[in-house]
Parts: sequence; structure tokens; C-alpha cells
Amino acid sequence: MSEKEKKVKRKSISKKLRFEVFKRDSFTCQYCGAKAPDVLLHVDHITPVSKGGKNTLMNLVTACERCNLGKSNEPLDENTAVKKSQTQAALLQARREQIEMLRDWQLGLVDEMAVSLKAVNDLYARITDGKYCIREEYLNGTIQPLIKKFGLSEVLTSLREGAVSYGDPSRALDKIVGICYARQHPEVQKRAYIKGILSRKIAYGRFNQTTFYSLYERGVKAGGDSFIVALEQNAKALPITTWSKILCWLESFVADYEGF
Repeated sequence: MSEKEKKVKRKSISKKLRFEVFKRDSFTCQYCGAKAPDVLLHVDHITPVSKGGKNTLMNLVTACERCNLGKSNEPLDENTAVKKSQTQAALLQARREQIEMLRDWQLGLVDEMAVSLKAVNDLYARITDGKYCIREEYLNGTIQPLIKKFGLSEVLTSLREGAVSYGDPSRALDKIVGICYARQHPEVQKRAYIKGILSRKIAYGRFNQTTFYSLYERGVKAGGDSFIVALEQNAKALPITTWSKILCWLESFVADYEGF
């Protein structure tokens, strides 16, 4: 048998497989670290074809032209290129699995949010005796951020309590951002509660929220908790009257605490 016949027949490496090897190795020679396009890259066999090596991804490695031609058919050190190739393949698989897990997680969050938005809409329909539902743009633009920030339970509670406090579900829905915030901050909730008491005492005129807040803060600064308790008690005892009379009363009430 001739020397030519003794030679092992070499199968060509497909373009697709070559590309997979280059991608896995980041287009970098695994012998010297040279990168494309600075050097011409080859696909080299870890176990040479002459020694039974196959055209499989795990038996192929990226090599620059100089390293590949200089290596001849000597196998790579088992503790370097082979392990590096196997490690890179394992990392690639781990990344793919992680991407799939991230995808499933995000899809799960989308489904969970859809269920949460439906729960808020169902509650609103119930407290309006089935007459109304929440607009989709309001659900997505206002309710969804509230659920993310405060949680579904807090949003449902705020809507339900707001409907009772205002006596109007639609108004509670309009004010739900402030209601959620106030429930997380007791001092804000108390101020809103007293404001509600006074606003319902008005028969004529329009309640001025800015003026009330200014006077309220002055009173708290002067009298602290005792001012808040006294203001609430006295506000409940007021008769139905005009805004101008309530304003005069409130200014006098604050001035008494500031005079101490």
C-alpha cells in the first residue's frame, strides 16, 4: 500500500460549524491570543485527524494561521485547550439557559400584572354596582405603576377606603395615587382626613387646598400633635357654613397656637 493510501481521508469542515467554533472562541486564537481581523483564523483539530480526531464542536478549536501551521499534528495539552473549550461550551449553555429563565420570568410577571389589573377593575365594577369599569389606558398608565410601587393589596385597600371616604368611587379612582401615598405616610393621611372634614362643611364657596396646607403646616410647627388632635375635634364640631367663615376660623385657630 502506498504512502498516499495510508493517509487518513480528511473531511472538510462546514462553514456553519466553522462559524460556531469561531463564535465560541470569540474569534481568538486559543494558542497565542491573537484576534481577527489582525490574523487569519483557522479551525484546528484538538485530536488530530491522523490520530482519529473527528469534526465535532468539542474537538475543534480556533487557531491563527501561524499557530496552526506550526503545530502540525501534535495534540493540544489536555489541561489547556481541551478544558478551555469544554468550559466555554458549558458557559454558553449556561447563558442560554439563563436567558430562557429570564424570558419565562418576564412572561410570568406580565401574566401576574394582567391578573392584578383585572382584580382592581373587578373591585371598581363591584363598588359601582357593575355600572363602570376602568379605562385601559388608566389601568396601564396609573394603576400598573401603583401596583409595582405599593403592591396589589394596598391599591385595592386604597380604592375601597377612598370610595367610602369620598362617597364617590369615581372620585376615589381619580385620587388613588394620593390615597396610596397617604396610607404609607400617616402624617399625610391625617392631614388629608382633616381636609376632608372641613371640605364637607362648606355650603358656599370653594375649598382652597393650598391655603389649608399652609395654615396646617404653621399649626403643626407651633403645636405639634396637640394641634392636630384639637383641629380634628373642632373641625368635626363646626356647622355647615361658607369657606370664608371656615378660613377665618382656621386662621384664628392657628394663631392661638402660634401665640403660645
